[in-house]
Amino acid sequence: MFVLIPITPSCFVNCNDRINPSERLVLVTSCENCPPDTAYLWSLTNSPASFGRADLDWAADTATGKTSQDLAVKANVLTVPGEYTLRLDVRSSSGSEGLGGAGFTEAQVNVNEPPTPGTCSVTPASGTTTSTMFSVSCRGFQDSDRPLIYALHYNDGQTAAFSVLFSGPQSQLPPTLLPVGQESRDFNVTLRVHVSDAFGAVAYSNNMTVQVQLPSAEETVAALGNLTTDLDNLLVTGNSQGVLQLASSIGSVLNTPSQDATNESITAAQEARSKLVTALESVEVQTVDNINVLASALGQVTAADDQVTPDAQVSSSSIALKMSQVLSSQSVQDLGAEGLEASAGNVLSVVVNTLQASSTSATAQRRSGASEEGQTQLAKNQQATTTMFGAMGNVNGAILDRKTPDESKTTFEFGTFGIAVDKERCSVTSSAPKVIRTSETSQNFFVVPGTSTLLGGSCRGESSVGTENFQSKKNPYAYSGSSDTVESSVNGLQVRGKGGPLAVSRLTEPVQIVTERTEGLPTATEQGSTVPSWQQAMSMHSFNVSEEGSSIHITVLSVEQNVSLRLYLRRNNRPTRTDFDLNTTLPRPDDETFKIQLWNNQSMDQSVFNWFISADEIVTVGGVGEYTLGVDHVPYAEAGSVDQGLETEYSHVNFTTNYTMQIFTTTCLFFNEDTQAWLSDGCKAGPLTSDRFSHCFCDHLTSFGSGFTFFVAPNSLNILQALQGFLNIGENPAVVICVSVIFGLYLLLVIWGRHKDKEDAKKVGATLLRASKRGHGHFYRIMVFTGPRTNAGTTARVYMKLFGESGEAGPVVLEDVDRVTFRQGAVDTFVLSSDRRLGELNAVHVWHDNTGGDPSWYLNKIVVIDCDKDDKYTFICDKWLAVEEGDGKVDRLLAIATEKELSSIGNVFSSKTSKDFRDGHLWFSVMGRPAYSRFTRVQRLSCCLSLLLCTMLTNIMFFGRGETFPKPPPVDILGFEVQFPLSWGEIMIAVQSALIVFPVNLAIVQIFRHCGQRPKKEKKNESRKKENKTKTSNNTDSSSLPSHSTTSTASIEFDNTLDDGDIEVTVHSFSSTRDESGQPAAVNTDDSDWLFHKVPYQNSTGNDIEMVEATWIRKKNKDVSEVRGEKKKKGTTLLPWWCVFFAYFLVFVSCFLSAFFTMLYGFEYGREKAEAWLLTFLTSFFIDLLITQPFKIVLLAVFFALILRKVDSEDEEVPAGQLEEDEIYMAADMENWSMPTTTEANPPTPEDLAESRAQRFRELTLRAAFKELLFYLLFITVLVIVANGPRDSMMYHQTKHLRDTFFIGGGNHSLQKATTFEKFWNFVELALVPEISSKTWYNGMALQTDGYLRDYQSFIAGTVRFRQLRVKQDEQCKIPTPFLGIIDNCDEDYGYFANDDRHYTEGWAGPANITEDPIIYENYTEEEQPWLYHSPTLYDIPTSGRYATYYGGGYIVELTNTTTAALLSTVDWLESSGWIDQHTRAVFVQFTIFNPNTNLFSIMELMTEFPTLGSSYSKVEATTVRLFRFQTVWSKVVAAFQGVFVLFTLYFVFRELSRIMLMGFEYFKMFWNCLELCLALLSLAEIGILLYTLYLILGFNTPQRNTEATRNSYEKYRQAALWDQINTYVLGWLVCVATLKLLHLFRFNKHIVRGADTMKKASGPLSGFGIMFGIMFCSFTMLFYLVVGTKLEGFATFPSALQTILVIIQSASSYYVIAEASSVLGPLAYFALLGLFQWVMLLMFVAILDEAYHEAMAEQKGGKTENEKVADMMIQRVKTAALTVVSCGRRENRMKTYEVRRRPTEQELLDIFNGPELIRMVEEKGSSTQTFEFVLKDNPPLGETNDYDFLDAGDSARNQTSSQMPGYNLELLSEEEIADVFAGFRSPEAAAV
Repeated sequence: MFVLIPITPSCFVNCNDRINPSERLVLVTSCENCPPDTAYLWSLTNSPASFGRADLDWAADTATGKTSQDLAVKANVLTVPGEYTLRLDVRSSSGSEGLGGAGFTEAQVNVNEPPTPGTCSVTPASGTTTSTMFSVSCRGFQDSDRPLIYALHYNDGQTAAFSVLFSGPQSQLPPTLLPVGQESRDFNVTLRVHVSDAFGAVAYSNNMTVQVQLPSAEETVAALGNLTTDLDNLLVTGNSQGVLQLASSIGSVLNTPSQDATNESITAAQEARSKLVTALESVEVQTVDNINVLASALGQVTAADDQVTPDAQVSSSSIALKMSQVLSSQSVQDLGAEGLEASAGNVLSVVVNTLQASSTSATAQRRSGASEEGQTQLAKNQQATTTMFGAMGNVNGAILDRKTPDESKTTFEFGTFGIAVDKERCSVTSSAPKVIRTSETSQNFFVVPGTSTLLGGSCRGESSVGTENFQSKKNPYAYSGSSDTVESSVNGLQVRGKGGPLAVSRLTEPVQIVTERTEGLPTATEQGSTVPSWQQAMSMHSFNVSEEGSSIHITVLSVEQNVSLRLYLRRNNRPTRTDFDLNTTLPRPDDETFKIQLWNNQSMDQSVFNWFISADEIVTVGGVGEYTLGVDHVPYAEAGSVDQGLETEYSHVNFTTNYTMQIFTTTCLFFNEDTQAWLSDGCKAGPLTSDRFSHCFCDHLTSFGSGFTFFVAPNSLNILQALQGFLNIGENPAVVICVSVIFGLYLLLVIWGRHKDKEDAKKVGATLLRASKRGHGHFYRIMVFTGPRTNAGTTARVYMKLFGESGEAGPVVLEDVDRVTFRQGAVDTFVLSSDRRLGELNAVHVWHDNTGGDPSWYLNKIVVIDCDKDDKYTFICDKWLAVEEGDGKVDRLLAIATEKELSSIGNVFSSKTSKDFRDGHLWFSVMGRPAYSRFTRVQRLSCCLSLLLCTMLTNIMFFGRGETFPKPPPVDILGFEVQFPLSWGEIMIAVQSALIVFPVNLAIVQIFRHCGQRPKKEKKNESRKKENKTKTSNNTDSSSLPSHSTTSTASIEFDNTLDDGDIEVTVHSFSSTRDESGQPAAVNTDDSDWLFHKVPYQNSTGNDIEMVEATWIRKKNKDVSEVRGEKKKKGTTLLPWWCVFFAYFLVFVSCFLSAFFTMLYGFEYGREKAEAWLLTFLTSFFIDLLITQPFKIVLLAVFFALILRKVDSEDEEVPAGQLEEDEIYMAADMENWSMPTTTEANPPTPEDLAESRAQRFRELTLRAAFKELLFYLLFITVLVIVANGPRDSMMYHQTKHLRDTFFIGGGNHSLQKATTFEKFWNFVELALVPEISSKTWYNGMALQTDGYLRDYQSFIAGTVRFRQLRVKQDEQCKIPTPFLGIIDNCDEDYGYFANDDRHYTEGWAGPANITEDPIIYENYTEEEQPWLYHSPTLYDIPTSGRYATYYGGGYIVELTNTTTAALLSTVDWLESSGWIDQHTRAVFVQFTIFNPNTNLFSIMELMTEFPTLGSSYSKVEATTVRLFRFQTVWSKVVAAFQGVFVLFTLYFVFRELSRIMLMGFEYFKMFWNCLELCLALLSLAEIGILLYTLYLILGFNTPQRNTEATRNSYEKYRQAALWDQINTYVLGWLVCVATLKLLHLFRFNKHIVRGADTMKKASGPLSGFGIMFGIMFCSFTMLFYLVVGTKLEGFATFPSALQTILVIIQSASSYYVIAEASSVLGPLAYFALLGLFQWVMLLMFVAILDEAYHEAMAEQKGGKTENEKVADMMIQRVKTAALTVVSCGRRENRMKTYEVRRRPTEQELLDIFNGPELIRMVEEKGSSTQTFEFVLKDNPPLGETNDYDFLDAGDSARNQTSSQMPGYNLELLSEEEIADVFAGFRSPEAAAV
């Protein structure tokens, strides 16, 4: 017994009364309470007799089959008109109450009859795609269901599908362009017309073939060149169909492959496609027919993915989105499934084309570098891609809305991009997995669990769900920075319900994804061989796992197939057979392999030779790192059954087998749309992964891909191809130029560095102080550290005194006569001997005598080392010893620094930063290298070069690679998601780069730092000197030494071979004493501490004297031989000196290879990417060098100061230095140079310091004044060039010419004479129009170009326009009562509130009915626009007239016509319509003139005022400016000076801000400070105005077309001209203020100061005088204003009366004019004015100034001011300099002074007399002092004798000395004569006695 099963059918798609046979028929059924086992069976029970079949072919004719619940009959199956009956039978074996059930239902459909077929034809039969218009006509199509729609489809042979080109109701299709045909088909294009009736039934025409050929190359270029014009014309006329046809035609041409494509042609194609896409964007999308035509055209335009720019992609995506939205908005009844899918295919072709183009351009952009422009392009790629996926979702949703669950899936194939849309029922009872792919041939697929499992165990209220699946071999998300990690196809899967996409995540049963890998990926394939089993070793293979989440896939194939292999894996170590992390045996059993069951009983199986190590197992082992794989064969004893042929060999004890192994890692990725990045969260690699496929498990759905990595490899480099770049460097010169510049700078810096190294050598050395004597047994080593501050060195003589517990030493002079000491940053070492130990040192007193040109000294610290006990004492100063710095002291008493002071934060921080900047940091130490360092500047420069080039190489090798790695997932820290900024790949890149750069450069630096000094080459005299050291005193006559420039030298060397405390001092002294035998006399050797050796010495005069060489040795229980033979045990171990050559060799190799491969990479990348890399690298390099590195140094110093508190004392261990061949350490004779005990060895007294301080401040003031003057003169020069550079004398002439042309030109019809409405119109018609519309030359020949004035030189840029300002018609002035009724019209004057701003109809007839706001003027006709009000814009500038100020806006007429007749017609119409009437207050004729000869623009404004007086007033305003700048070399020079001016301004602003911060409010109390502040503010204002002006001007530096009539163009020109004028005004004031400041710079001139003092003293009286003057001036102004104000223009207004009165006072003019205006009061007032002001007021003013001037003079007589003293010093120095220049070349006029503080020896005199001519000798004995002063003369003429005269200052008579020195004459000068000589008033000859 059966139960009836109720079932109800309904129509779902194609449900009209008469169904469309060309559309799919979809019937759905509903069955309540149907059992799960219900079976369905469809059948055709009734059909028209002519149908010819009793039933359907259910598999072929339907999309659902015969046994599904719903039915979908395909299109064009029920083609015979009539009624059809479709029956559905249902049956169940388990109905309600346990009984079976059955039922049936029937559906009847009536099929519509399609139109009667007809025929179509096309003419012509052949043509060209860009020029031939083809016409298609059809006839014979008949149908009663009208209208008929004719759709023209074409097939160009690229695919089998037809594309729609036109759709409309016309049977005669309008002429159209056709796409080009394929050359393989002889350029034939197949046409077919689809004719549909009102119900959509389609009849097809016959196929027509037409030959559409490519245009020629010239025609193509012309078509592309005219494309913009053609598109504009089509869009203006609203011909959208023409735009579509043109797009299809041009697109087909561009899509035709060309063998001769060049960069220019590709660029032209890109531009053409962009223009076409932009034009198509304006085509309206309203109907499905529009969509089909538009999508077809857009598909042609976007077909080439490498020629669609990012901007075009954005526009294309916008069009596709609009089309998809229109499709999705169509109801099922209006648009069936078949029609929708046809339209969807057209739209999706556009979507795919754009996605492919986005992928291509984004990939190229990321590889070219991350520039700012590149980031913008990538953002556009992202926008286009996101929009396109949105459009795809809309289309897919519309398709799913028309599908039934039992229907077959809908697929689309577009090359390598596939899309599939499917729908299935959701059932909680079915959980069978399903394989989803886009096509039956696709190798990419998803294996998803049942629908309910996919949705989390429930159907979420959905009876059915749809799936959207796509696959793409190109990565559509290539814009993402992590896209380079994707090396496979990209697959996407999305589940969609009724309301849209459904989120699928956190699945209990993961989705499996299989994707194809990208072809050509590298695989690590290795070959190996096992070792015999009895050995303990095995074959090893190492590899890196660099990314977290990666899995390892190892495939090993043995040559001997029956031999199994055992694999052992271990992390960070080599595995053994007993010690490993993981192991396996290959091949694996079949039951242990993984497989997926596919379609048609096929499966995908894991290889038995594959070892899959999952990501979880890797984490268990230890994660990322280095892994080692051991391979071993299974021993024969454990192998089991073996083939007989292999058994003998296998059983041998030494059996081995060869194998091939492949290792790679895989990461499964998905695209996160929120972060726009490829991530691996929730995805793991599967065991089916191979070198062809990636297998992934994911717990969510999105777009998937896979990564394929071994390690972070650098960018690929094709060396042979890159080498070709050297043949044509000009195409890609950036990297080569950069490398060349680096080497050039290196060579220049090496020259500078070598020079500085030589100077540094003079800063280091141990000098024996002259206070040391023989027999002193205690030595102290004194190191003086001069600070590194600017001008820290001193020229003064420095004194020092040591204080100890047992006594004191000194004072001593710290000086070295052969080198300059105490330079900036220098460390000077001195040796002081003492006759006794001072005990523990506790203080140092140091000072200087404040002499020399720059005596100021910044002392850092002093370190004293007791050489006996090796104790070190540090005395910290860190202060200035200068009269003008700090507290003004030049002496410091320094106590010994305690441990607390040494470890104080300030001291540690300063010492650490100083050391790191000056020595530790490689780059900064080039400038601040300590003089004592062995690491020279040249060596440091070489290291910097090597480091820079190596860094450049690694940077360019990995350029862009870091962006390809996904960032790690965010980490939850205290509830916040923290995103780590670096990926593992980026870390690996940093590590690999460091491993490349660091080792070799560290080796170079360390070799240079620890390389010993090269020994000196011995000369003969030096070898003999060494021999003499070992001989006794009776064996010393066999050597000679070279002569020296001084007679007493001491050479001190610290022998490194001695123990601590042992010092060897070698002293050379000279003596002329000989014994009776002629040998050198014996030297006293009573002091047992000295060993003396005597050698002969010949001086420069040929006289033999003796040099005594003495060696002193301090011993500690050792004899001399032991001391000399023992090596020093402590200190730094040095490399052999020749290792420096090895270091330079490493520098050369590293630099050469780095530079070479860097250039190769530059050629490989191409110009754009190479320049992007170079910009990126240089930016990061300088940021790191100037910001990051200093910050790191300071941070490290803070760490040392705050945490470690460790004192770095390495810089105190300064080596004494080694003598170079050209150096000698000099000191005075130890006995003769003992320090005198006079007051001069003490610090200066306070009185001396005060005088010195005053003198020093004068010197500094003078120096600062000179610097400021030179600097300011340079600034004035720059400012004058900036101000006058753009000026041109032709500006005036052009302005005058144009003013005359338009103001007085036209004779009686000139603007000057246009005093009424009629005369103004006469001026326009008879003067203006002929002037601006000239068409012929003077001889009647036609002008080649329109737009010139009648001077044939001035071109009208833009259009001429009239602008009128009116007063409101309904607002009238009040008429006086007596005239009421007589006068009925009274108009208001113009004002801001009286301005009329309403819209009118023609002739001001009444208000226009306009409601839109803002108004769009283009929507109104030319007849309506003159009466519409234009609101003011930002570009409008008020104009000042005689009667009022007129604002922007108004009623505007654009004269767009160019012919005279057309212009006159427009003017006549305006005149006849009354455009100017009684309410008009001003009319402006505005236009812009450009003269190409002078490159000048003139902004013309012809203003005519129509006041209420009845007579008009006109004027012409012409503003001439240069808008096209930088056209000449001089303009570029001016631009360069403008850049310099900006630097000056920044300096001024910084200086004034610093002064304000320092002085506070006191700053503003000084006049010159306020003036300089004004100068700085004006300079800033000038920069701002200049930049804005340039911004406006550069807007005009684009190609102009004479057809352009851009609205507001005149205002823009006028705005640019106004700002240029403002810029000129600011520059004028700036030059004025800057010039006034010169008065301050010449403040040392007493006359200028006197003038300023005069004005200051006169300010009080002048203020009172000014009040009186103002009162009297205003009183006479009011008198004249009232008396003659109504008769004379100069007194018409009170302000003009003020000006006129002022002119009268100055020039006494206008008498007769005033007398004529007022015959009585006029002359009286005139003479009273002159008499009072010229005879009284003027004399009072002069008297005030005279009194103030005399007061100022009286004050100056009281004594010289500081400025005057500075001026005297300046004058004196100028005179001295002038005297030096005048006397240059004349020996007798040269003045040099040499002063020593003792009596000189004979040899010293000989040497000294070769230099200076004025000598002062001072001998001090006890308290008495004798001074000897000499002046030298040349020898007298031949025959005259001249002896040396030696005169004692205390004697009155001449005393002849016993020494005869031929060639010189010494004469004593009196003190007065010496003073005169010093003052320069006398020559030395005149002063001689």
